Amino acid sequence: MSRGFLGELRFKVPVKTVEYGLAGKRPGLVIVDVLRGFCETGCGPLAPPVYDPEMQSMVILVNSTAHEFYGRKLPIIVLKDLHKPGVPEPPYPTHCEEGSGQEELMPELKWTEDPRVAEVMPKDCINGFVGGIEGGGHSKVLRWVARENIDTLVVVGDCTDICVLDFVATMLSVRNHRIFGDIPLAGKLKDVVVYVPACATYDLPRNVAEKLGLPPEAAHPRNIMQHMGLKIMADRGAILAHELIF
Repeated sequence: MSRGFLGELRFKVPVKTVEYGLAGKRPGLVIVDVLRGFCETGCGPLAPPVYDPEMQSMVILVNSTAHEFYGRKLPIIVLKDLHKPGVPEPPYPTHCEEGSGQEELMPELKWTEDPRVAEVMPKDCINGFVGGIEGGGHSKVLRWVARENIDTLVVVGDCTDICVLDFVATMLSVRNHRIFGDIPLAGKLKDVVVYVPACATYDLPRNVAEKLGLPPEAAHPRNIMQHMGLKIMADRGAILAHELIF
């Protein structure tokens, strides 16, 4: 019986997900780009053109996960894509420019902008770690990790195979390197966990891309790219969790 392309991919390139227990750990939640410009129907060129139940499900689960962390007084950092008008980010069209509204958090997550709830960090590039490097080479992300004494990062958000992947892969390399600038990480940061149900990516099948006048290589079939993103993160050393146990 034919599995279909996606089934064949999952069979030949499997990924493992686990229940991940947070008891006895000092976890921090990283929320990546749950923004109107990526998640709200019709809000810019990178937002869903029609209502997208999978994207909305991700937003709802990110929100409930944030409430779990906040209710337990656990640290949260919110990464927000933000670009200066007129400064492009190839290969993507203009998006999330300051003042456009696209750079705003989804309404469900606006409460996390309260500094008593979370640290909010704008970023001007795909990679949230790189976007948080200040003059002099200091890392806002690592300062947050060190200040909050975090040993486990739980990462959620959008897009799984782009901004989430870049951040997770970089943090794993930083962890293995054990030091960045003046911030030693040896013995502190151990696990980088991707909470799979709270991550999503966009859907652009090839036939739709071509109808929009885009080249075939612009195709981005969601389920395939979601799986590939998860596989690459797992191969870098991330733990993929289908459930978090507090």
